[in-house]
Amino acid sequence: DDGNYAIAFADNVTASITPKAITIGFTADDKEYDSTAVATVHDFVFDGIVAGDAMEVTATAHFAGSEVGIWPVTIDDGFTITGNDDGNYVFNFADDVEAEILYNVQHIPVGWSMTVLSLDLTAESAAAWADLGVMAFKASTMQIQRGREPDYGECFWVFNRNIKAVALQGLKRFDQPAWTTPNDEGWVMAGPPAEDYTVSEGEVVWAWNGSAFVLIRPGEKLPAGKAAWFWQ
Repeated sequence: DDGNYAIAFADNVTASITPKAITIGFTADDKEYDSTAVATVHDFVFDGIVAGDAMEVTATAHFAGSEVGIWPVTIDDGFTITGNDDGNYVFNFADDVEAEILYNVQHIPVGWSMTVLSLDLTAESAAAWADLGVMAFKASTMQIQRGREPDYGECFWVFNRNIKAVALQGLKRFDQPAWTTPNDEGWVMAGPPAEDYTVSEGEVVWAWNGSAFVLIRPGEKLPAGKAAWFWQ
C-alpha cells in the first residue's frame, strides 16, 4: 500500500491444454437373423463437446455374436470422425450399447394358403404349426399331415382357422442351393422357399391369391415363400 514494490509478472510460465476426452454414444438397431454379426448404428452423440464445435462419425459395427439373442454392439476399426482437425478431442465409443438379433418370421394368413416353409421352426412355432390344418402333395395325392414337423422348403396347403395371421418364428437357412423348377411330369405343387422366382416361357404356374387361383404368366414372379401348381 505504501508503494514500496514494483510488481511485474513472469513471462516464461507455460501450461498445456490437453485434448478433451469424449465418449461417443450411439444407437444400434435390432435385426432379424441373417447368419452374420453385421450391425447398423446411428444417432451418434458427442456428450460434453464444446459449444460451437461440430463432429460427425462414419462407422460400421458388429454384434458380439451372430445367433439369436441380445448382444453388445461394438464399433469396427476404420471409423472416421470429421470436425476434429485440430486434435482438440480424443474419442472413445460407448461400451454399453446392446441390440437384439431376432428370429425370422413367416406369416400364415387367415384361411387357406399355399405356403413353402422357409424356416427351421422354434419349438413354440412347431406347436403352432401343428394346430393348423395342413396338407401336402405326396405320391400324386393330397394328404393330410398330422404329427410331423415340416421340412424346410416343403410345400403345403394350409388352413388357418384363427381370426388373425399366425406368425411362425425360426431360423432361415442361408446355405441352400438355388431353387429350380421341379422336373416331375404332370402337376407338381412347388415353390421358391427363399427368393422370388420369375416364370419362364413354356411353364404353366397357378398360384392361390387368398380367394382364387390365378395364372402367373411368363416374366411374372412367384413370390418367395409361396407355393404354386406347376405343369411340366
